[in-house]
Amino acid sequence: MQKTLKEQIEELLRKKQERLLSRKEAAEMLGVGVETLAAWKCLQRYDLPVVMVGRIPKYKLSDIEAFIERNTIRQPH
Repeated sequence: MQKTLKEQIEELLRKKQERLLSRKEAAEMLGVGVETLAAWKCLQRYDLPVVMVGRIPKYKLSDIEAFIERNTIRQPH
């Protein structure tokens, strides 16, 4: 389904204001170690985008949430 112009603008504004998480914060949200996230990036093990700010890895909250959603296994009722 195609988004309306209003929805597209609202999405752009949300993304523009989105705070970047540190590797530590992202690891805490995912329940993994900082070293694990570093390994995932290095080995390209999972599709979890990383924003590099200079040499510092950062993670968008929306990317973390999308990663959790994609990797959630739902049991049939």
